[in-house]
Amino acid sequence: MAGRFPGAPDIDAFWRLLHEGRSGLTEFSLRELQESRVIAANDDPQGYVRVRGVLGDEAYFDAGYFGYAPAEAALLDPQARLFLECAAGALEHAGYGSPAHRDPVALFASSRRSEYEHFLLRHLDRETLDSPFALDGTYGDFLALRTSYKLDLRGPSMLVRTACSSSLVALHLACRSLRNREAGMAIAGAASISWPPRAGRHAATGGIISATGHCRPFDARADGTVSGDAVVCVVLKRLDDALAAGDDILAVVLGSASNNDGSDKISFTAPSVDGQVRVIQEALRDAGITASGIGYIEAHGSGTPLGDAIEIQALSEAYRLPAGDDHRIGIGSVKASVGHSDASAGLAGFVRTVLCLRHRTLVPTPGFEAPNPLFDGNDAFLEVHRAARPWTERVIGAVHSVGMGGTNAHVIVGPAPTLPARSVTQAPQLILLSARTQPALDAMRAQLAAHLRSHPDQPFADVAWTLQAGRDARPVRHALVADDPVDAARQLETRIVHDFPETDQDLPLRTGLLFPGMGAADLSAMFALHDEVAAFRRALERRLDALTALSGTDFRHAFASRRATSGTSAGPGDGLDQPIMFALQLSLYDLWRLSSDEPAFVLGYSLGEWTAATVAGVYREDDALALVWERAQLMRAAPSGTLLAVHAPKEGFEPLRVSGIEIAAYCSRRLLIVGGPEAAIAEQAIALERRKIATSRIASPHAYHTGHLRTVAATLDERASRVARRAPRIPFVCLHAGAWADTPLLDDRAYWGRHLADAVRLEDGITLLNRQSRSVLVELGPGSFLGDLVKISGNPSRHAVFSPFAGTGTRGRAAWLHMLGAAWETGLPVDAAPLHDEQPRRVPLPTYPFERQRYVVEAAAPLEGGATRHAGEPADAAHRATPRRTPAAAARHDLYAIWEHVFGAPPPDDDAHFFESGGHSLLAIQFLYFVRERLSVELTVADLRANPTAGALRALIDRSRAADRVEP
Repeated sequence: MAGRFPGAPDIDAFWRLLHEGRSGLTEFSLRELQESRVIAANDDPQGYVRVRGVLGDEAYFDAGYFGYAPAEAALLDPQARLFLECAAGALEHAGYGSPAHRDPVALFASSRRSEYEHFLLRHLDRETLDSPFALDGTYGDFLALRTSYKLDLRGPSMLVRTACSSSLVALHLACRSLRNREAGMAIAGAASISWPPRAGRHAATGGIISATGHCRPFDARADGTVSGDAVVCVVLKRLDDALAAGDDILAVVLGSASNNDGSDKISFTAPSVDGQVRVIQEALRDAGITASGIGYIEAHGSGTPLGDAIEIQALSEAYRLPAGDDHRIGIGSVKASVGHSDASAGLAGFVRTVLCLRHRTLVPTPGFEAPNPLFDGNDAFLEVHRAARPWTERVIGAVHSVGMGGTNAHVIVGPAPTLPARSVTQAPQLILLSARTQPALDAMRAQLAAHLRSHPDQPFADVAWTLQAGRDARPVRHALVADDPVDAARQLETRIVHDFPETDQDLPLRTGLLFPGMGAADLSAMFALHDEVAAFRRALERRLDALTALSGTDFRHAFASRRATSGTSAGPGDGLDQPIMFALQLSLYDLWRLSSDEPAFVLGYSLGEWTAATVAGVYREDDALALVWERAQLMRAAPSGTLLAVHAPKEGFEPLRVSGIEIAAYCSRRLLIVGGPEAAIAEQAIALERRKIATSRIASPHAYHTGHLRTVAATLDERASRVARRAPRIPFVCLHAGAWADTPLLDDRAYWGRHLADAVRLEDGITLLNRQSRSVLVELGPGSFLGDLVKISGNPSRHAVFSPFAGTGTRGRAAWLHMLGAAWETGLPVDAAPLHDEQPRRVPLPTYPFERQRYVVEAAAPLEGGATRHAGEPADAAHRATPRRTPAAAARHDLYAIWEHVFGAPPPDDDAHFFESGGHSLLAIQFLYFVRERLSVELTVADLRANPTAGALRALIDRSRAADRVEP
């Protein structure tokens, strides 16, 4: 749920106001009303009641969040603005802020008539009023449709207007829509905001407005209602679906009904006892319960003596308890706390009831002292509470709403079901936060930190899941990995500085995956990942079992035995290391694909090229496992040798090369790997060290990628030729050629033999990657060898490079989460669901911290003298001096003035882009209307799309004018 009420800016504050029995109404001073010209200066009109329920920030709105230009936002009815924020907040509160993680959503919305439209008619200049769509922002018909468009709600979407019962009828229709399976979720919502908001009402004799400025439902002193504003939205879902999805269920709508009195009443505006009785009985039948099951009724309770008396009569008849049942049913009305919020009133009462159910507490009705003497005495079982009390029996409520004109609604609502207890496993979790701007992200971090510190018992996996699946991904992002809520709060309160380049969110990001070779990498992170991530463990064990089946060797046991070899991939020399590493890399790829998109390209070094070719689709996985197993067995009979890393360029190394040594890999400008027999490598190392050239031994039993393995290479080619190869689905690099693996290369029968015995042109491969558009490069395997080489290559494409298992101390699940979070921060889509071994639940968390600014049309000024000024602009924005200008300067000035009139701010320069500045098709039509009227140039939307910048548009206008001048 989400809502804004008088004296309560959110649902939590609303509960505090209700529980404490306070009133949220505001009394205005006479001076304030005179200064704001609500009433005439020096006037104190008789019968004018200076009390209303106001929200306090009705003119404020986060226009940028919803893609509105300032001028467009100022023309939008505050009811529509706040409804957008409220609907978005309700979806986030429910854990469904992301369209990617929710079913189609229906919307049933209500609002009062737009008083802001009358305000605009008085304040806008005639030219603006005559322009297309100038008042569309005040049309109630568009309230639901605009919200569905902005929030991507794809179910039925409609406006519901039945006067005061509108929003409860909307709730009833939303429930019917869900029962009919028209959508997977539904929002019922309403917005009622008067304009100007800080104004009272005249209390006419015999009218419904209280002359005393107090709304006292059912009280002997009741003399009418007090108006109030409210915006409220609730998210609904079928109960079975909500339980299956692990949703945070606040209450359950057990039944509902709506009807009309027809002509069975004394006048069109009068309520009817019979009509109300019928709708209550129908709702009870729909819920499958009797009046005896109800513990509380949230009444319409407007505070008008006659209306309350008729309602009490209807409730007394419909809820008459059987003989012998001395139970007393509580009754109250939210209007005593926040006033009568017109179209929002029914949902305001519904939210009050839901909160009472949630907290198992019945709240007081402020101002009640003694019952209305018009009650007939048959209502003794109905009790108005004067103080909060526990709700322990018959914990089912009813909500009643009556609309002027005769449409009634009644809803039966019960408590949320008790969920089975779960065993909570402590594990690192990935927290994802994103906002439209950096200040909003900072506010979001502070909000969440405070929430986590005040809710330390909230299951941390549920918190993480709600943020991962329940929030939309916005451009400015922050990710962290934490062990528990306290750890997360500490990190959120600490500024984090990232060491990877920021990503331009306007550019589509691609993924490149890097698969390393054997080397002497630390496998301890792989063991930790196996132990801590079930999805990875299942994928790896499936492949180990496949290797066992084709080899007769227990590969699960072999993998486990590697834990005892200091965690390195240099195993006991049993020929199993390569198949194990291959299985590890394929399983890491599976884990990646569970969490993100298919890569745009892949690169594998040494053994890693087998992984790259397999994920690219060159081989069926079973065939690839068999070939890697055969390759490993062939290597057991290969000549022994080893490898040496040399930190020198080729031209510096060649004069010092000793006999028997070959270059095995060209890694970078200043890094080579050389191979040869053990003795030759030892001699080579000494020779280089004498010249102060750094070297490092690589734990390898053979001189891979040198001519020493040509005999083995020939046998491998013969065996590999028996297995079908397919064209790669994903581009990958052939490193013995230093080129993309195209069909001619893959058709070479000696491909894998050359891969084994020819030098690896890794530097050339990295150059190919650096020619790609900006990408996220992820190294899937132990260590950071390939990622480091990309970084030192200069990385001209500014790829974001991540090596999750670089041996930095973070291992297993935490290391993988760190990488996913960092990749997500660059703009990559990430799904963390596979990292949750059990179905997590959605929990209530702080919602988006909107950055609201004031948007109100404040002065009527014709376009000739400057655009109508909007709140937040400089005071002189609408009336600047206009010196004499050249024709070109005048054209530029006129175009800029039109731009400012439409957007609320002038373009910063000629490069300003119409559509990137918040423009859209309807705004384009309005803009072109002013161009035609002001500049006498007829342009189309297609012209604007082809010339979208201020400079290009000005040039087009100049050309059009010049063409008009030369026509005969």
